[in-house]
Amino acid sequence: MNPTRHLLLTAFLLAAASGAQAGNDRLETLLGPTLFEQAVFANTYVSAGAGDGLPIGAGHETVYGNILANSYVALGASSRVTGSIQSGSDLTTGSSAIILGNASAVGATTLGASSAVSGNLRSGDAVTLGASAQVVGTVHYGSAITNEAGVTSGAQFSDTPPPVVADAHQGVVDAQSRLDAMTGGTLLATGDIAADTTFTPGVYDVPGLLSVTAGTTITLDAQGQDGEFVFNVETYLVFGAGVDVVVENGTANTRVLWNATGGYVSLGANADIIGTILAHEYVSTGADSTVIGAGDSYGAVYSATSYVSIGAGATIGNDSPVGATPGPDLDYSPYPHVYADSDGLRSGHQ
Repeated sequence: MNPTRHLLLTAFLLAAASGAQAGNDRLETLLGPTLFEQAVFANTYVSAGAGDGLPIGAGHETVYGNILANSYVALGASSRVTGSIQSGSDLTTGSSAIILGNASAVGATTLGASSAVSGNLRSGDAVTLGASAQVVGTVHYGSAITNEAGVTSGAQFSDTPPPVVADAHQGVVDAQSRLDAMTGGTLLATGDIAADTTFTPGVYDVPGLLSVTAGTTITLDAQGQDGEFVFNVETYLVFGAGVDVVVENGTANTRVLWNATGGYVSLGANADIIGTILAHEYVSTGADSTVIGAGDSYGAVYSATSYVSIGAGATIGNDSPVGATPGPDLDYSPYPHVYADSDGLRSGHQ
């Protein structure tokens, strides 16, 4: 490991804070508190394909953590979100979707049949609760509410003002700029990584596009240190189908950041990626792909100017959500994939 490169990286991530900081503290310093609390942020919309119906905690849920979008959020059937959702426009879910935190939408909200919100639901426009849908907390709606057969919820309040939804756009822009401004990194050739490759901690700069051939393994050898891996890609970043990113010899404070400063990030089907992904343009994850964090971080995907599309059966984030606030009283009997205990709703593994 190049010690000069490590010191430069640490200086940027510490951002004038004194003393040693844990990896999540350094990451929060880089991202800012609003962005750090999100597993997914999009400057426009977030869409998630259908989940596969497995128990929460059994793999292939949609999002472990919170979703924030400046435009609409659309979840497919059987999708799972273990945190809260904030939508700058409308919020819609397919049947049997589950949101374990609160749900907020500036526009209209439609919950599909047998869907559930464990917290409160607040919508600035009309709310439609599909057959057998459930909201544990209160429901606040704007112009009208439709309760289909079998709906259960807390108290319902009309004509409430729309929620205020935070905008993390500038947080992504600023974080990308800080990462891109790092000096002393290693220059990687523009083009394709076509064979299994190992990297050590440091900053890696790509003056163009970077793609990883399907089925390739990228090994990040942390060498037993609290180091970071930063990949600054000038245009777009593509991980082919079945690409596997693994961390070896890491610590709880190992961090991985993929930063497409001028383009998009795309993951092929069944790609398994470790790290936090920041893209100037859109982020698209293929079916059954995963994005998880290194060490004790969570893993996340952020788009500065565009959308985030999550493929069917894909997983974003680790199974300890940031900022999730599950409610205590969800009637989980229609939902065998979750259970409740004295501390409230928990994921399906004990």
